[in-house]
Amino acid sequence: MAKVKIYGKKICSYCQDAKRWFSDEGIAFEYEDISDEKLSELQKETGIDTVPQIFINGAFIGGWVKTMELIENGELMKLLAVDD
Repeated sequence: MAKVKIYGKKICSYCQDAKRWFSDEGIAFEYEDISDEKLSELQKETGIDTVPQIFINGAFIGGWVKTMELIENGELMKLLAVDD
């Protein structure tokens, strides 16, 4: 199974939704509650300044809305099935 990393903030409802979905699906993930400074660092890498920011095997896949699109079209499970 692929390595999933979610960066988020406690006050973010989308972050809670993402964590809930991965948990409900039985998909292991690492979650990090980040500071504004860390978010600024991530923005340089990803180009977005919102959370959650979700990575699979170190590759940025998007926020929760993009992740939901990947779930709906079946692409997320394909990404998760790849072991690096």
